Amino acid sequence: MSTATAVPKAAAGARVERFHVNDVQIEGIVTKVWTRSARSNGSADPDVYARLALYDRYAEVLPPKDNAKSDDLPRRQAHYVTILLPHGRTNDGVPISLAARNRVRVTGFVREVPYRETLRHILVRSKQIDRIQDDDDDILIQRISTYVVVQTLIRFDA
Repeated sequence: MSTATAVPKAAAGARVERFHVNDVQIEGIVTKVWTRSARSNGSADPDVYARLALYDRYAEVLPPKDNAKSDDLPRRQAHYVTILLPHGRTNDGVPISLAARNRVRVTGFVREVPYRETLRHILVRSKQIDRIQDDDDDILIQRISTYVVVQTLIRFDA
């Protein structure tokens, strides 16, 4: 959802506006949780990442399973989004504990982080070892990691 907030006129008389086009609110089911040390912040608390499965009415309807009952609701293909809790906390410092199958509602903003990987590393990770060639360590591939930085999180306990 985009909102524009008007800010008082700047000293030079020009009007300055601030747009919040990056704000998101999503709700989904946690499928995976992992941590990664926060290298740049000097904190002992690791950053916590979680993969959410998001379902909506526009997602592809999957064919029913062989053992499905006729009155079962249709199953949909999930959209997946990665969320980041810096230091394992929300924006206001509240520590959060997440586990697979938790249903959560998150507000935050989208962040993209560019990085480079060698072609050899990508092929090994994708289990395509037979495609590796001698110079693949010299070939760098530009990648982008996209995730939602959590500002608030509500966990719905079952």
